[in-house]
Formats: sequence, structure tokens, C-alpha cells
Amino acid sequence: ATQSWSEQIDELQSVYSTLSSAVDEYNSSQGMSIDTLQSLLQLSPEYLSMLDFEKGKLVLNKQAIMEKVTAQINEAKAMVYAEAT
Repeated sequence: ATQSWSEQIDELQSVYSTLSSAVDEYNSSQGMSIDTLQSLLQLSPEYLSMLDFEKGKLVLNKQAIMEKVTAQINEAKAMVYAEAT
């Protein structure tokens, strides 16, 4: 079964929160807690690939997130169009 648009957005918000927290934690302490690592390990590789290292800092690839959001918007539009026809 496919996720609803709302469920997809909720998932993306949760993923963004997890990734952002991991970035903040790593950059402030040069490490991560076991809880943070567990949270990251629960994410799909697609989302983990949104983390990068730049100049010794962990960063979130915001372009990758925007591309994911755009893809979800396009998918939702296609579903609405398909249901309407």
C-alpha cells in the first residue's frame, strides 16, 4: 500500500528532524550519542545519503531534501490527476 501524501510529509519532517539533530550534535561535540546513532540506523539509505562532510563539519544536503519534496509533490499531483480522470 502506498502512503498518503500527509503520511509522506510526516515521514519527511521526522527524517529532517532526525538528520538535523544528528548534524547539530556531531558538530557541537565531534561525536554522536548511541541514541542518535540508533535513530540514524533506522533511516533508509536514501535519507542517510543526505548527510555530507564539508570542511570537517557534518552537513545536511538541503538540495537533496528539496528534490525529495519536489518528487513527492509531483507524485501527489499525478495521483490526484489519475483519480480525477
